[in-house]
Amino acid sequence: MRDAICRANPRFAHYFYLENGYEDIVWLSASDVDDTLRACEEWHRNLFTYDVALSFAHDDRTLARDLANGLADVGVRVFFDETQQGALLGADLFVTLHEVYSERSRYCVMLISKAYASRMWTIHERRAAQERTLRERGAEYILPVRIDSTELRGLPTTIGYISASDGVPQIVRAISSKLSVRDPSAQKERLGRWLFERRDIYEAEHYKMPHDSV
Repeated sequence: MRDAICRANPRFAHYFYLENGYEDIVWLSASDVDDTLRACEEWHRNLFTYDVALSFAHDDRTLARDLANGLADVGVRVFFDETQQGALLGADLFVTLHEVYSERSRYCVMLISKAYASRMWTIHERRAAQERTLRERGAEYILPVRIDSTELRGLPTTIGYISASDGVPQIVRAISSKLSVRDPSAQKERLGRWLFERRDIYEAEHYKMPHDSV
């Protein structure tokens, strides 16, 4: 069953990399999924220095500050220049910021505005983030927060975004859900829904679906 799921959608493969063999189990229990999601989350936290790197123009600093505080309050590790002054002191900012936005963060939250499109440092940060997206073949790395309707070169207009007008609490909830911070229920629900919709996989391989999805 696990192999059938991973063949049908390789993006779910890491959810089922469990230490104990599950070849003879017809269905993974809810606790199995919880344990796997927690292990996956811990792996991500160890892999990256920051959960989120905020990229924004000076004109939009108030929103960035409120967002950084809101994310920190729910346990998100945020790269925000005001809280990283010690780390940035004496550093080559061109090199350091490129590393932050291309390697050291799990996601880049980009506050898109007219000012963002034209500032020197935001262009540098954006290019670093886009380099990461290209390297990972279109991975969902850039999370856009739109302050206005400005279009950015190299950023497809089809990428899902959240509007700044939705308010900081809603933006924090959306990003936290993406990260599955503290509560993996968001990813668990998506996983369960996908498995139910693909129940033909199990029928084709002679597995019987339970009544309750994960």
